[in-house]
Amino acid sequence: MAKYDYSQPGAYFVTICVEGKESILGNVINGEMNLSELGQIAAERWSKISVKYPHIHVDTHCIMPNHVHTIVSIHDTGRGEVSSPASQKGGETPPLRNVALGTVVAFYKYATTKAINELLDSPGTRFWQRNYYERIIRNERDYEAIFEYIRANPQNWGQDEYF
Repeated sequence: MAKYDYSQPGAYFVTICVEGKESILGNVINGEMNLSELGQIAAERWSKISVKYPHIHVDTHCIMPNHVHTIVSIHDTGRGEVSSPASQKGGETPPLRNVALGTVVAFYKYATTKAINELLDSPGTRFWQRNYYERIIRNERDYEAIFEYIRANPQNWGQDEYF
């Protein structure tokens, strides 16, 4: 959405696709996702987001054969402008801003690509498509519907637009 501040607190539905939409993250068998080694890396890296960005929470995610879905929540850091102590030289410390959604997605894509390229001995190879899809989650009903969509995604793989 144009001019929207994607660093403000809120929940966001994100979809990231594998380069060329190649189905290499695993297979859906009987409505359940069976992750490949690459899919396991993609799943595990979501847990690293909150370590790097403590005010970011990955509410849920689903790894599919050629894409991933997640809900990312950005919480207010609660930190505004802070004055320097009188005993120290210098001006005022600028306010700390929340990290934008794009930064979180870029970190995830970087971390997964690096680990996958190390595993495959393919340095510099692009793993994810450029950009990603995002949707602002506006209310609890929207959140619940998206959460259920992500949870049920493997059962609905045959009808998925990326199938």
